[in-house]
Amino acid sequence: MSILGDVRSPAEVEVGPRGERLLDIISRAGGLSAPSVETYVTVVRGGRQATALFLTIVDDPSENIFVFPGDTIYVNRERRTYLVFGAAGANGRFDFDESDLTLGEALGKAGGLLDGRADPSQVYLYRLVPRSTLERVGVSVERFYGEMIPVVFQADLTEPSMFFATQRFRMQDKDLLYISNASSVELTKFLDMIKGVASTAASVPVNVVSGRNALDQLVN
Repeated sequence: MSILGDVRSPAEVEVGPRGERLLDIISRAGGLSAPSVETYVTVVRGGRQATALFLTIVDDPSENIFVFPGDTIYVNRERRTYLVFGAAGANGRFDFDESDLTLGEALGKAGGLLDGRADPSQVYLYRLVPRSTLERVGVSVERFYGEMIPVVFQADLTEPSMFFATQRFRMQDKDLLYISNASSVELTKFLDMIKGVASTAASVPVNVVSGRNALDQLVN
């Protein structure tokens, strides 16, 4: 049998006469080369296949099945990531790394909120939530279609109690965080825009006069 993918030593492995289980074979291949919380194990046997999360195999002995000669085991990592935009220390995509990353930790990995630019009362998290979950908490979802509903959560970090809440709120794969700019920053942007428009408008008559003089020179 063969074991391939995100293990330290992919190889063909002989199955002993007493039989071996999935975790035995993974151990013989040097163990995982990726975080266990992001790793899936697929067994291909006789044209059929089955996949399970590695931690499920560890936690549930019934998932740690015996392997047979001729089986192929694929171990692959599916990266869990989240996105950060707005007035944070760093924007972009970030890996979870930890198995139970919290909102507070996610903000910390992104450099926190920018002093003098961010509005700590307007930290937003965008997530797709199962319809059944929202119905259980009494949220009306009649105007939405499908099983996954887009939901926006707001965290007001001007409230001290919210800091404790962010340490209990768990991040999920493909979450998106957005930190709004403070109103003073938005006002400055608006004034800069008005100033730019005014400067452009003031330069138009000069350009027209210059163009007229050039035409006069060409005619004469």
